[in-house]
Amino acid sequence: MIIQSTKKIWCMLLFSVIFVISGCGGGIIGLHAEQKPPLHEVKLGNFDSKIKISVPFELNTVKEPDMPESIRKYILGQEAYEGFNKIMAVQITNCCYNEKVLPREWKPSLEGAVDGAVNGMAKNSSISNFSSTRTPTVVTVISGNNKSPEFGVLTKQLYYDNKNKIPIEQQTLFVTDGLSLWMVMAKYGQNDEPARKLVDNILQTFAIIK
Repeated sequence: MIIQSTKKIWCMLLFSVIFVISGCGGGIIGLHAEQKPPLHEVKLGNFDSKIKISVPFELNTVKEPDMPESIRKYILGQEAYEGFNKIMAVQITNCCYNEKVLPREWKPSLEGAVDGAVNGMAKNSSISNFSSTRTPTVVTVISGNNKSPEFGVLTKQLYYDNKNKIPIEQQTLFVTDGLSLWMVMAKYGQNDEPARKLVDNILQTFAIIK
């Protein structure tokens, strides 16, 4: 029963935040990135897990998605941030689970998170010609003056955005840290190679802070 409930948490949370990012900057994505905007570092994390990442614009807080109490009781807290410019949109989310109501030694599943996100987008009626890939990746964990690797999953989705009338590409980095799941989602025009390279640079700056 617990396993079934936690699967529902993944699906509902991930679909909610992906729905938000799909509409972020809706009328402007598609202009080409002709220059390299400067990146500035931000530190995020209102719960046990803290991260830092460098982005080219200000991040604003996003309202938590509504959830039924039967699911919300498993979640200690959530946070979400978004920002965009004329070439891309970025959203960063964190979901921290409540260890008091979960089985002992339970941890968030990267595979379950990716499955929930991809399935939610594939079923979205506003998205067409959807396809996706996933690649294991490594992110940095910073503890004092020491750095160590942590595993994550990077997905890439291609889909035709009906609002912009252009093909959209979205990259999502999934990383777990204890009972927290972090997701960094970035979308931009599929044919905009400078924007893609900029997103690659942004994702490479992601680090967990201990």
